[in-house]
Amino acid sequence: FPVTIGSDRERAGFLRSPRAIALAEAIRHVETGGNFHARGASGEGGAFQYMPGTWRHHSSLVYGEVKTKTPEREWYVAVTVIEMWLNEGLSEAQVALRWNAGGATRCSSGINKYGVKYDSCAYQRKVLAQLN
Repeated sequence: FPVTIGSDRERAGFLRSPRAIALAEAIRHVETGGNFHARGASGEGGAFQYMPGTWRHHSSLVYGEVKTKTPEREWYVAVTVIEMWLNEGLSEAQVALRWNAGGATRCSSGINKYGVKYDSCAYQRKVLAQLN
């Protein structure tokens, strides 16, 4: 992922574990293949398919305030949040599930409130397969 040095990433002292970076890469690949301009049918957007409220929450958590989403900030916030979850003791499988289904603690499938079909177990398997 090309990132300009001297930006948010450098300013924030960007240093994350290889495990968090690999998991972020896997999630980004499964979500959009890395397309930062992608838009989902449920209102999510960007390479990591952030819902607007989730972006506000995660960017506030990382930066101390809501930031406008840019490709660089999206990457930085995603890796930072994933690192935080791993440090809390979540496994890669649990992080993938949380990324896909919010606070879910187990897999589920069905139709969401936007009428979009989902399967968090299949999503979790795809993310984990990217790690291998």
